[in-house]
Amino acid sequence: MNSGQVVPTSRHASIDSLHNEDNSSGFSQHSSSSDSNQSKLATLNFDNSTAHSGTSSIPTSTLPEWAYHSRRCDDGRTRHTVESAPYMLPNDLTESDRLDAQHYLVRFIFKGNYNVQLNPDSPNLRILDVATGTGVWALEMAHEFPKAEIHGVDISAIFPTEIKPPNCHFQLCNILDGLPFPDNHFDFIYQRLLVYALSPAQRRQVNAELLRVLKPEGFLQLVESDGIVYNPGPQMERINQLSLETSLRHGVDPREVQTMKSGLKHSGYINVNSFNIALPVGAWGGKAGSLSLQNMHGLATIWLKGEVGKMTQDECDAALAIADKECEANQSYYKVWLVVGTKPKEPREPKKITASSTTTAPSTSRKVPDLVSTSSSSSSDIPRVSSSHHAERNGSMSAV
Repeated sequence: MNSGQVVPTSRHASIDSLHNEDNSSGFSQHSSSSDSNQSKLATLNFDNSTAHSGTSSIPTSTLPEWAYHSRRCDDGRTRHTVESAPYMLPNDLTESDRLDAQHYLVRFIFKGNYNVQLNPDSPNLRILDVATGTGVWALEMAHEFPKAEIHGVDISAIFPTEIKPPNCHFQLCNILDGLPFPDNHFDFIYQRLLVYALSPAQRRQVNAELLRVLKPEGFLQLVESDGIVYNPGPQMERINQLSLETSLRHGVDPREVQTMKSGLKHSGYINVNSFNIALPVGAWGGKAGSLSLQNMHGLATIWLKGEVGKMTQDECDAALAIADKECEANQSYYKVWLVVGTKPKEPREPKKITASSTTTAPSTSRKVPDLVSTSSSSSSDIPRVSSSHHAERNGSMSAV
């Protein structure tokens, strides 16, 4: 059993470069500085055979069995053991690295850690980070809002448990079993990239649970991608299909995130607004594109070596080398959605909706990465694409 220590700070040169560009370009208006952030990030004790990370904010006697163990899968990665949760991505050190790099990328393209109005001087501000992962977002928010009470929950204990700000709290939680907080408790809830974690019905269930713990007039912010690399070549398209097939095996349809805006409205949220980003994949998109390519590698490796792809490492490396060239030549890109909604002052009955999940393979080969504005009165949340422009270096944003 190999164990060691890892400090979840900037592990790659490209992340450090993105930090510098983030702070120098004015994109850090809602972000704490990288130096301060690094001093707050905790040292984790990681064991490849278990998800147990030592001290937890939950008394040890009340921890469920799944809190202590992860299962080792055929691809050599470890994952959680909660049968009711379809989340299929690993919870090991390699995935922690990917999640941290992904955090800096998302923070960069959306110009900060949040996109709502928050009062840093409020003495009673409560913020919740759902599926906190390594906890890096919550740690940065705790530093930026020292008077606020920050909570992070996750199904795997890969978050800090000892070295953290006093106003930052983490605990193990399967959100599908409900959140361990009272009604009307949080001013702001942040949930990011649960695309591979929730079935359509579970996404509606979680929307309702977040509405329960949100204060009236409080904000919910969702950030998601459907995981599809658009404008792919043949090899990248095969990876897209592996991603979709693997997800559908677990009852998850990544394309469901394309309708988050209408989903929040149906769940009882008001003032729902949505934006989308065309995020370049590859060096053609500058530093953000290069980091996005690294993130694609991390995810693609899971699909290529996983239960459907079953590739060896050498086969996986060869496939990714081809996909890299395709992404560069075709100027491929991800779509990333940001959706914000508010809890009404008076409770509303959620609208009745029916699930309409389809298993049809997505069309991802459209040329042109630049997303353009669509009418706010459109019945569709799926962004439209222009046929005559390229995405800007760090992604172009449009309202939907």
